[in-house]
Amino acid sequence: ECKEILGKAKNLNLKQSKTLTDSNKYRTSYSKTLSALEEETIFSKLKLKLKREGVNLSDCEPFQVQRYLQGNEYKIHYDAKDIFAKETPSSLESEQRISTAILYLNDEYIGGETEFPLKDIKVRPEVGTLLIFRNCFVGNEALHPLSAHKSSIVTKGNKWIVSVWSAADMTSSF
Repeated sequence: ECKEILGKAKNLNLKQSKTLTDSNKYRTSYSKTLSALEEETIFSKLKLKLKREGVNLSDCEPFQVQRYLQGNEYKIHYDAKDIFAKETPSSLESEQRISTAILYLNDEYIGGETEFPLKDIKVRPEVGTLLIFRNCFVGNEALHPLSAHKSSIVTKGNKWIVSVWSAADMTSSF
């Protein structure tokens, strides 16, 4: 299934990934947030699997395909916003990202592990692995400091993933 998704993903017009500051030094990957039609065309099987597991897809942002070339990384960051921050950029006025799911489409690369440095955890999954983690404390929207994570530098090959962010707790479904 991931080979089929990857084949379709490789035909997408990916652009330099952005962050809130639009700094391409912090996040050097390439990505595309999918339209509803692209999502349905490419991820119909994944969406069915998530629904069967109890994930309410209406709580999710559009899927985002990401490619990390050799030398690309995403430095330590949070997917959720700090609801207690005094000033919130307008781009953060969307719903809180309670949880994140990352589907790994390939493993023919070196480096690129998903790391949680404050927990001393490195994830180097196999093709088809779905990593789901909570960004906030259980039962509320407060950012959990231990959800800080990064994609380490890809030292050889290309890393392909799909990220899904949800305003609900996807971890309770698995």
